[in-house]
Amino acid sequence: AGVGGRCVHKLPGGQSAECVVKHLSDHVSYEAKLVARNAFGWGSFSPSSALLSLKDHVPPASCAPILEAVSHDSMRVLFAAPLCSTQVHILIRADRHAWHYLDSRTGQLLDSLTAEPHNVSTECVLEGLPEAASYEAKIIAGNAFGWGKESPISAQLTLTNHLPPAPGAPILEALSHDSMCVLFVAPPRCTHVQILVGADGGELLAVDAQTNTLTVLQAASNHHHQVSEKCTVTDLSAGVQYNAIVLAKNAFGWGPPSPTSKPLILKSEAEIVGTSSRSDRDIALRKRAVDLDNGDARETQYMKIEPL
Repeated sequence: AGVGGRCVHKLPGGQSAECVVKHLSDHVSYEAKLVARNAFGWGSFSPSSALLSLKDHVPPASCAPILEAVSHDSMRVLFAAPLCSTQVHILIRADRHAWHYLDSRTGQLLDSLTAEPHNVSTECVLEGLPEAASYEAKIIAGNAFGWGKESPISAQLTLTNHLPPAPGAPILEALSHDSMCVLFVAPPRCTHVQILVGADGGELLAVDAQTNTLTVLQAASNHHHQVSEKCTVTDLSAGVQYNAIVLAKNAFGWGPPSPTSKPLILKSEAEIVGTSSRSDRDIALRKRAVDLDNGDARETQYMKIEPL
C-alpha cells in the first residue's frame, strides 16, 4: 500500500499525458501499453513498455553502522544511507536482547514500527542509556518504493572503561632559575589535562592554568588545562628538585596518571651566569686581551728577519 508506478506516453501533436497507478504489489513485474482515440475511433495499441518490478527500486542495504561512545550514558551512531533513500530506521539492541526502533521525535527506543523514521543524515546521538550494557545497531533505509533490507549489525560498544589512557611521562626543561617547561603528549579525544608537580619529594601541587604557579590541589582556581603540548611553570625555587605527572580527561572522566618525569633541579642565577659580577668579568676579559697583545709583541722580538 502506498507505492505505485507512473507511465508516461507521448500523444500525437506533441501532447503528453501521465497516470499514477497506486496500490500495486512489490512482488509482481508490471508492463504497460496504450491505445489512443480520436474522432474516427480507437487506433492500434502501442508496443509494450519495459518490465518494471517495484521491489528493484527500494534502497539497497546500508553498510554496517559504527557506534562511538560520547559519555558514560550516551553514544553516537554513524552510518551512510544509500543515495536513493529518503528516510532511515535506526534499530538498537542491548546485550543481544530484542531490537528496538529509535523514534526520531522523542529519542526513545520503541518496540515496534510505530517509531517515526529519521531523515537521511550521517549520525544520530542516543542519550540516557544504561551504563555497562553492550549495544549494537543496524540501519534500514527507505524511499517511495518501500523499505530496503537491513544493514549488517555494527560492532558491539560497551559504555564503560572509556577513560583516556595514561599519558607518557612528561619532560621537564629549565627555562630560568625560577621557571621550567613541562612537555607532554595527551591521548586523543581528551578535553583537559591536569599537571601535578612535586618538590623535593613532597606533596604534589597543581599547576594553576591562570597563573602558571603551583598551588594546593583543592585551592587551585583553575587546574584543568586545555589540551596542548607544554605548560610553563613559574615562581619556582632554585636548588629544589622537581618532578611532574600528567592526567588526561575526556567525557567519561579522568584517566590514570602518567609515569613520573625525570627530576629537574633548577640552577641558581649565579650558577647560570657564573659567580663573578659582570664588571669583574669585563675586567678579566680586558686583562686577557692585554696579555695576548703583549705575548704577540714578545714573540716578534725573537723573530729573525731574513734579508731580501
